[in-house]
Amino acid sequence: SHPLLRSLAFDFSGAIRRRGEEYYRGGRVRLAEIDTGNPGRVLAFVQGSRRYTVQLSFEGPEISYSCTCPYFFNEEKPCKHLWAVLLNLDRSGFFDRWEKARSPAAAGEPGGSSEAELPVRLQEALMPISSPEHW
Repeated sequence: SHPLLRSLAFDFSGAIRRRGEEYYRGGRVRLAEIDTGNPGRVLAFVQGSRRYTVQLSFEGPEISYSCTCPYFFNEEKPCKHLWAVLLNLDRSGFFDRWEKARSPAAAGEPGGSSEAELPVRLQEALMPISSPEHW
C-alpha cells in the first residue's frame, strides 16, 4: 500500500478498518468523480444500509473529508465508508497519480516533493466538506 494510506491508517480503529475492507472487497464503493490535480478531489458513493456519499479533498499536506453516515456525523471520526474509499483509491493508483500531479516537476518548480509533506494525521485536518457545490 502507498505510504499515505499507511500513515492515514493510524486514524482508524482496527474494527473500522476491517469493516471498511469488507465493504471494499464486497464491491460497495463507486468512485463518481476523481481529480488527481492539486487539489485532488474525490466524490464516491458507498452502499451500506443506505447509500452514503464520501468526499475527499487533498490540498498540499491537508486532507478534508466527509461522509453522510450517522457515525461520521455523530462521532466526528473517520468511518468504515471513508476507509473503503481510501482502499479503493490506493488499489487504483490514485495516490501515485496525485503525488505526481503535485510534484515540482509537474508544476515546473525546482526541487522535489518529499514524503514528509504527506499528511500524517487525518484528524489534524478534519474539515468536513459541507456540500458538493465545492466540487
